[in-house]
Amino acid sequence: MRRRLCVGVLAVGLAAMLVLPEDTLGHAGKRDWYEADDGCFIISNSHHGFSKESAVVQSQEGLEKFFEEWRRDRHWSKATMRIEAAKATPRPSLRSGVAEEMILKPDVVTERSYTQCWEGVIWPYVCTSGAKVCRR
Repeated sequence: MRRRLCVGVLAVGLAAMLVLPEDTLGHAGKRDWYEADDGCFIISNSHHGFSKESAVVQSQEGLEKFFEEWRRDRHWSKATMRIEAAKATPRPSLRSGVAEEMILKPDVVTERSYTQCWEGVIWPYVCTSGAKVCRR
């Protein structure tokens, strides 16, 4: 019984990977950015996982990589870049948006990221980590 359950879960996971948009399959996750009112930028990385914890870790790790690419692409030095946690708009892959009542509490807030999670359509959990990035 246990073996059939494991095989079934694996088959569902593999099938899900075949129908997901390509940008959700890479480790970096789904990235987004928009300009804030003060000339800074809100950047985000969304990622999925089989547990809330794994989705949080993957979205935060992808955001850290995005920080480095953001800095490098704009020729900012690490000394001139300020990063702080900021609530970003959740970016689901298969929905047009995420209603506030769908967000799984509590949010995960660190010095450099604000992470919100919800139950996904294909993957059990999806999280978006956001940050405000400014040039000093």
